[in-house]
Amino acid sequence: MYMQKNKIFSIFLLLYETARLIAIVFTRPELSIEILPASWYAAIPLLALPLLLSFLMIQHEDTNTQNTCRNLYLICKVFSMLGLLIYFGDAIPFSLNYGQMNDYYSIKRSFFLMIFFLIDGILSVGVFLRGKKNNSTPEHINLTETPDQGENGLCK
Repeated sequence: MYMQKNKIFSIFLLLYETARLIAIVFTRPELSIEILPASWYAAIPLLALPLLLSFLMIQHEDTNTQNTCRNLYLICKVFSMLGLLIYFGDAIPFSLNYGQMNDYYSIKRSFFLMIFFLIDGILSVGVFLRGKKNNSTPEHINLTETPDQGENGLCK
């Protein structure tokens, strides 16, 4: 039953990451710029990494693989949220001073990105707590089925 809940949660992560990627890629950061900076094109594959990791969490039943994907997913989310915080710190003070020239576009964009920031924070806490819960439940180990219970000559 617990694995079923994990799979449902991972499917939700996959759907959210797909929607997030589509929203970021298809909403232009600047409407008046025809060619985006090279950093934008270099960062697009990194935006797909959480999508790939959430897909791998669904596909693999192995707890070690799921834990690795979960930890990498958390690292991606933390770096993404830190990047958004740096953007907010740089864009909002500048936009408050010069926002009348572009109808406060950067502040509106910041509110749009704040939605992703909040959802990413909530999902990161959820993934972290699920990982803790998954690691704290011991798996069933049947000692009678192990072929060597320390009786071999090397352990004496």
